[in-house]
Amino acid sequence: MDNQEQSNTKGRRGFLRLLGASSAGIAFVAAAQAIKDKSNEGIEVTRAEVDKLKEDYEKLDRKTQFILKIVIALSGLDIFLSL
Repeated sequence: MDNQEQSNTKGRRGFLRLLGASSAGIAFVAAAQAIKDKSNEGIEVTRAEVDKLKEDYEKLDRKTQFILKIVIALSGLDIFLSL
């Protein structure tokens, strides 16, 4: 009888461990998926903003574009000229 109680206890503990591990795994996967979704949304928003800035820049006249290039180069932000 003592053996059976020990095996039941081990079985229940094993089940609870498995349940806890699977719950943690599910929570981790859910969190990772949420982060991925938010990252994709952020990338889409950033691309839209960059496209809008490019269109606005192309609408500027030549003199204003030249002045803007000089200001960006002097401020050290000339990395954005390559976009």
